[in-house]
Amino acid sequence: MRVNQAELHSREKNLQHNPVDVYSRYFRALSHQRLDERRAEGLPVSSAHSEAHLNGVGDLVPLIGQAYGFSDKEIMLGRFAGQFHDIVRSGREDLGDQDERESSDKAQSILLDLDSNGLFHTTLTERESISYAILNHGTPPAFFKDPDTRETTPADLKDRLQTMLYISDGLQKLGAPLIHRRSAFVGGERREEGDLKDMRYHGEPISAIDAILLESAVRLGWKNVEGLYPQTVRPFIEPAFAIQREWVYGLLAGNGIFIDKWVDMLWNTRNSKGQNIFELSKLGNPPKDLLEIETVLAEKGKITDVEIEDAIMHPDLMISANEAAIYFSSRYKDDSNKTIKEWNPRGEAARKWKKGM
Repeated sequence: MRVNQAELHSREKNLQHNPVDVYSRYFRALSHQRLDERRAEGLPVSSAHSEAHLNGVGDLVPLIGQAYGFSDKEIMLGRFAGQFHDIVRSGREDLGDQDERESSDKAQSILLDLDSNGLFHTTLTERESISYAILNHGTPPAFFKDPDTRETTPADLKDRLQTMLYISDGLQKLGAPLIHRRSAFVGGERREEGDLKDMRYHGEPISAIDAILLESAVRLGWKNVEGLYPQTVRPFIEPAFAIQREWVYGLLAGNGIFIDKWVDMLWNTRNSKGQNIFELSKLGNPPKDLLEIETVLAEKGKITDVEIEDAIMHPDLMISANEAAIYFSSRYKDDSNKTIKEWNPRGEAARKWKKGM
């Protein structure tokens, strides 16, 4: 997709009252163009990090920025970061910060080009802040971790951009869209071609559902913890987390997995290097033993045997959870919008999830 610069300038002239809207569409088009260029060059574009994900994150940035009362320029900078934070993304989670660094470098190159051509002016501080946000978009802002500072509004630009990007990226990976995304990326791409390909549990290859449950535990208990989010964004966060847990309850119940077995899977599923899912993931605080895993899943993930037993009493939930995981993981190579559109779920819960995708 080629961006018509004359059209952009016309939009800027006619829509001066809403520059965020103008630049949101422009940055969206630019990110699509860069993904098309990568495909044309034969470079990988992860199905879970293609246009749908970048647009989803980018669209959420203004909502988060407005909730915090950030300026239009700050929201525009955040929107750019949202559209380019995963512009380079492999189907693996064991490469350190390689993807983040490459995405940051690509974003910096584009920002300098836009600035030199008078299309979007940015200062060195603004460009460095965007780079910081992209490099750290998978890490909660430092002030989130302390209850005494969690409800404050960040002052520094880099912290404001990281906050918008971290929350938007987290939200886009939650709710009903998470069901498609985690199934396709984790149960499909990572298990078939990426860093989960050689994972074994008691010597046997893991299934798509096994892979999804491994990653879901890491996300719920360590990587994207609901309790870290401030009250400012709880209206967005709480319903999205509820859908994630509902799906996980259905997967656990539908496959006869209670907490003790799940914990054992998490600890003893290993790759050829002997790494489990915690050692494979980018965790600064991996659990030290099985008891810690169970405690964190209960306290932070809000998942215990009580919820799993309740899910067993809802056959439709178990059927829906499994059919969604199997369908989307098997079609991970296909266009995400196409696979969602063509999905004809049997379960009532699954039909509800589809409407939210």
